[in-house]
Amino acid sequence: MASLIISNPQAQNPRPGDVGEVDFTYTITAELDSTATVSRQTLYRRLEDEGTSFEALLDDIRRRSAARYLAEPSHALNDVAFLLGFGDYSAFHRAVRRWFAVSPHTYRQQSR
Repeated sequence: MASLIISNPQAQNPRPGDVGEVDFTYTITAELDSTATVSRQTLYRRLEDEGTSFEALLDDIRRRSAARYLAEPSHALNDVAFLLGFGDYSAFHRAVRRWFAVSPHTYRQQSR
């Protein structure tokens, strides 16, 4: 069975509780077993054959993680944007509006 490993090289010293089920990065590694790997192109092609893409998977993981992080008021909104791998807060804000049809602040208030 193939597994997709997504990690964040910027999260070298995460605080306890900062990193959920998945760490984010722009590096893709697919492991088929302990000795075999596939190229990026092969991974993209296999994802396409399954009716998805790396970008769609990353977006879904970010959306689910954002919902979890935004529900915890201990995480500052800028920190959530960083943890999810967004380059700046405005990109995170736009993504949250696309996912949930409200701003990050409003989503947080509604999730209490």
